[in-house]
Amino acid sequence: MVQISSETAIVIPLYNEESVIGDVLREIQQQYPDFAIVVVDDCSIDRSYQSACLKGVYLLRHVVNLGQGAALQTGIEYAAQLGCKYAVTFDSDGQHDPLDIRPFIDFRSE
Repeated sequence: MVQISSETAIVIPLYNEESVIGDVLREIQQQYPDFAIVVVDDCSIDRSYQSACLKGVYLLRHVVNLGQGAALQTGIEYAAQLGCKYAVTFDSDGQHDPLDIRPFIDFRSE
């Protein structure tokens, strides 16, 4: 596995969010271009996985649905293997503003 330079990962569990995940990821990439983005598709039955296939996104996939907690665990463990010291979790459904991540990131340096 390749080590990355970012010490922070944004971990996103994904399940059946085909219509919004691409926009969510592009917004996060725009706001946090130096962070690792780890998406774990939890066996979506729509085209969420394909919609999340964007350059710069680490995209993992469960072959059976294990639930949000397991998807987060998979993503956080993967981020640690990449060399990230911090992980921020974020929803894939588009209801949250990526700017809401900033206070968590600012907190890490206090």
